[in-house]
Amino acid sequence: MGVADGDTLTCLSSEKVPIKVRLNQIDAPEHKQDFGKAAKKALSAYFLEEGCCLRILYIRNYNFNYKNR
Repeated sequence: MGVADGDTLTCLSSEKVPIKVRLNQIDAPEHKQDFGKAAKKALSAYFLEEGCCLRILYIRNYNFNYKNR
């Protein structure tokens, strides 16, 4: 498992496939914003030490097409 920032992490499925996870209802600063490194460190400490079991609420595709906006 790896942590990208304060609200995004990568987990392995039971089939050992990496899954990028954005945590629901969490508004954490991005890595380059103020307190971004602290948010990443806190999420890392919590999940890497405690472990977790995820419940998928919904799947969202983040491949946006900005040309039509």
